[in-house]
Amino acid sequence: MGTEREAWDDVDQRVSELGQRLRQHFGGSGDDERGAAMREAVRALTAALDRVGASISAAANDPEVRDAARDATTALGRAVGATLDELGRQIDALAKRRGETTAPSGAGSGDTRPPPPDQAALGHPAP
Repeated sequence: MGTEREAWDDVDQRVSELGQRLRQHFGGSGDDERGAAMREAVRALTAALDRVGASISAAANDPEVRDAARDATTALGRAVGATLDELGRQIDALAKRRGETTAPSGAGSGDTRPPPPDQAALGHPAP
């Protein structure tokens, strides 16, 4: 995606496609009361999602909203990174207990990461 506008246009297109698929799916239930209620619910949902998309698009032009979104995505990236680091430490610890190595040959000599937590102390059974 190139621009914010293109990204939100893509969301709009995909939500519209979803609405069309739902209409096709529920449109086959005839003109009975349940089918009519479902079609109305899908129409209302589609209209609401269109309004949400328009509101988000307008809000994205606000510098404070952009800054908050950037800060939130940065925090999310840090959290994912920390989680992956911890997972890597746990995989390394498990491999060491099994006598395996997870580092490629010649690697690992400059590893400055702290040692992994003791899994037994964390309540995880030993393999």
